[in-house]
Amino acid sequence: MADEVQSGYGRSGPKLWRFALAGITPDIVTLGKPMGAGYPIGAVITRREIADALARRYEYFSTFAATPAAAAAGHAVLDVLQLTGLPEQAVEVGARMHRRLRDLAADEPLLGEVRGTGLLTGVDVLPAGGATSREVARSLLEQLVTHGVLAGLTGPRGDVLKIRPPLVWQPGHVDLFIDGLHRSLSELRTGRA
Repeated sequence: MADEVQSGYGRSGPKLWRFALAGITPDIVTLGKPMGAGYPIGAVITRREIADALARRYEYFSTFAATPAAAAAGHAVLDVLQLTGLPEQAVEVGARMHRRLRDLAADEPLLGEVRGTGLLTGVDVLPAGGATSREVARSLLEQLVTHGVLAGLTGPRGDVLKIRPPLVWQPGHVDLFIDGLHRSLSELRTGRA
């Protein structure tokens, strides 16, 4: 099963789907928010034999299923991705972000490993001064907001900074993000947070 709600629709690059980039064919794929670029739409994709087996055992009902407006929104999103080259841009901008983050992490005692593909990035946040990595990560997230920077947290301990910018990000947006992150980290280290 592949959940493409956050990683799909070109965020990981021109193959559009993270599972395709990984070279696997899942039995079930879930899609959501990016499908309609704000229009409420979602989907589950599977093979006919799996759908038939599920239909024999379970009833499915949805008041909002399969509207023409939702289908039009989904088609428009795919058209825009193809016409604008945003998935290809995600690879280029993501590479810049990963490079800048790795450079920052090399000199930053609060940051660890940087991992990512395209515009999907995770950065380990490290413990410091008696605070757990989760506590440091939560403080960092709050400090980022004061600098107009949005990110999230993920991972089993909640200590991985999750960066998932919109597909329209340009190199300048990366620089703004890194600047806000650098200032936030400096303020946390010096106790100005």
